[in-house]
Amino acid sequence: MLNKLIATLRKRGAHGRTFPVQATEATQAAEMIADLLRQRDALLQAATQTVEENLHLADGENCTLIHIKRAIAAAAKDAA
Repeated sequence: MLNKLIATLRKRGAHGRTFPVQATEATQAAEMIADLLRQRDALLQAATQTVEENLHLADGENCTLIHIKRAIAAAAKDAA
């Protein structure tokens, strides 16, 4: 999906010139970005719920879910 987004945003000529994006293409790109954000939010919510339900496994720095725990913390920090 990311490759399609890049192709939509950028049209190249024979000599590598970049042409302006048309309104329809910009709308399609915005819709793709919104879809990617919805997917990210759904995955983050699922990961957060999993960690909350399994806190007994995520109670230290050397735990089963440490990578997910750190990613959730980073996402929360970025959102703030």
